[in-house]
Amino acid sequence: MLDQQIKEIEIIGTGASLSIEIGFTPGSIDIIDKAAGLIGYWHEGMTDGEAIVNNEFINTVINSACLAIGTTEANVANKAFQFRVAGVPYNEAASAAGTAPTATVVPEGTWGLFGFEIGADGTVDLVDAAANATGYATEALAIAARPATTAAHCMMGYVTVTKSDGDFTGATTTFSAANVTANFYSVSDARITSGGVTPVGSGDVITSGTVVRASGTIETPSTSSPKEILGITLGTSAYLNQSGQELIIRARR
Repeated sequence: MLDQQIKEIEIIGTGASLSIEIGFTPGSIDIIDKAAGLIGYWHEGMTDGEAIVNNEFINTVINSACLAIGTTEANVANKAFQFRVAGVPYNEAASAAGTAPTATVVPEGTWGLFGFEIGADGTVDLVDAAANATGYATEALAIAARPATTAAHCMMGYVTVTKSDGDFTGATTTFSAANVTANFYSVSDARITSGGVTPVGSGDVITSGTVVRASGTIETPSTSSPKEILGITLGTSAYLNQSGQELIIRARR
């Protein structure tokens, strides 16, 4: 078993970007509010600025819906999962046959995105990329067009799809059909994509915000006076970094 290094740094939230010296580039981070407990988490498999927020009033799946091809192969199946709306937890049963996507035609050789969300009534609702009927040149563009989750709902996930030898028709063309590429993504609205944690490694330079040294010393970097640290930058998410909030940053590698 490999030895694990753990370090805790106490800071006061500012609501502005905070670069925190740890002494190493971490593999995972717990963000702990001294009064409320664990409020956020980040690991090295996530991208810069992301974090998973632990807040009971975020509408989110609690465990993954595990989207996949249904036994009805034009549909999207889900495993049994729990989700939360307005602080209230709900259970959703597995659906092997699956839910049919919107009957939109995605033109040959382009990408579309079919999204699936759920509300307190347990109904799986459809939320698709706006230009599916025109198609997107790349999968990345289709994903970038994924709409925001509807109020009082949780996003379960989405499917990106393209067909190289003809149009893809939602709810008709099977995801397993020849020359179809379909990618299934299960997501959580508790995972924020900005304002979270960004690792700071050797050679990275901080030129804005505030630097908190391991000693507790506060420094103000600028383009003319850059700072180097090994640690993280904690972003401006109101869930994770409010002015006056007493925080413990627990880093592991």
